[in-house]
This record gives sequence, C-alpha cells and structure tokens, in this order.
Amino acid sequence: MMHKRPYPVQRRPNGFTMIELLVVMAVMGLVIAVATPRFHHALPGLEFRHAVHNLAAAMRQTRAAAIARGATQVLVLDLDDSLYHFPNGEPQALPQGLRFENLVDVADIDRDKRQVRYVFYPDGTSPGGRVLIQMGQGTTPRSAVIEIDWLTGRVRVQEDADRV
Repeated sequence: MMHKRPYPVQRRPNGFTMIELLVVMAVMGLVIAVATPRFHHALPGLEFRHAVHNLAAAMRQTRAAAIARGATQVLVLDLDDSLYHFPNGEPQALPQGLRFENLVDVADIDRDKRQVRYVFYPDGTSPGGRVLIQMGQGTTPRSAVIEIDWLTGRVRVQEDADRV
C-alpha cells in the first residue's frame, strides 16, 4: 500500500533568485575593478606590437607589389619624422614615443634627409636590411628588429631584441 505524503512537494521554479544575481554582479564588478589598471598598463605594449607588425606588413606588402607588378618597389623610412612611405601611398606615422633606426648599410641611405630606402625587386629579392624600433626608456623599454633577408627578401620580426 502506498502512502501519500502529508504535504505537497514544492518544486523550485527554474531561474535565479535576485540575491544570486546580485552576488554575481558584485563579483564581476570586483574583477573589473582589479583588472582595469592592469589592462591600462598593457596598452603601450599593445601599441608597440601593433606599430612593429604594421611596419613589417608594409615591407611584406611592398615585396608582394614588386612581385605582382613585375617592377622594383621601394619602401622609404624617414628617420627624423618617424614615418614610412608605401610605394604610391600615403605616409604612415609611428605612434608617439616610438622611434626607429637603420642597423645595416645595405639599404639605400640618404644621409642628408635621414631617409632609408628598402628596395624589393620583381623576383621578390632585396639587398636586405635591418630596422630597430624602440619605445620608452627606463624600467620598461621595448625594442624589436625587423629584418629583410638579403637573399630571399623575406621579412622577419624579432620582438624584445636584447642584442641588435
């Protein structure tokens, strides 16, 4: 014989209570408050990496244009104004606080204007070159080297280069 329960079983409705939602929101607020200052310190590093990879991409694009067009293409770096010029394009500026310098005298250098020309030939080769990009001084300086292989014309990035 089956016995009936003296009281009906109440089922809890699906969903969350207001207290549970408030606890979750408080924890999320705490996480955001702790993480925001740390994220703010990472921004200069992100800006640096973005600038380095943009310059390397511009070099790769110049090489690809030389191959596609079957004509020599040149990317010009203006060392004084921290600009680089695409072939037939608008000059691009490095973010403030970043600077670059040519490391190898393989590239065509105009010492009066302080401009360096990186040449890419129709077969994709190049005389080569190395560019040092630096940001900041003091406790957290960053540097990277962009290298153009003299034989293949391939562009490589070495970030946080201790030895250049």
